[in-house]
Amino acid sequence: MIAFARDQYDEAVEYLTRHPEKINRAWLLTDEEPGGCLFLFADEFSSGTGNGRMTGCLTMIRQGDCLAQTDDLTEAIRSDTRIPTSRGLDDMTEAERIASLPVFAEWQRRIDAALDRAPIGVPAGEES
Repeated sequence: MIAFARDQYDEAVEYLTRHPEKINRAWLLTDEEPGGCLFLFADEFSSGTGNGRMTGCLTMIRQGDCLAQTDDLTEAIRSDTRIPTSRGLDDMTEAERIASLPVFAEWQRRIDAALDRAPIGVPAGEES
């Protein structure tokens, strides 16, 4: 078995699992909130545009409202049934939101690798 180094996505999953009441805020304010790195847009800088395309987060892409920076990523995200298709995480139960966090982490890693993107976002350490 290969052991991987822990990364900010592991920390985000753990933090938001301990603080599920903060999931929606992290989803809405990805660049300001601990754990927001799980919900970044699928482009190089998580800016909402990539290669002249309107990009979005995983749920926006999955439901067909936006694209990822590449066609391959868009197709792969849209075909992954583990990604929720709701307009937001509000439509999910707390247990469903928590259960989806590792999927979001996996996809952020895949997007980072596909776009040669350095992980970005606010560290998910405990607040002071």
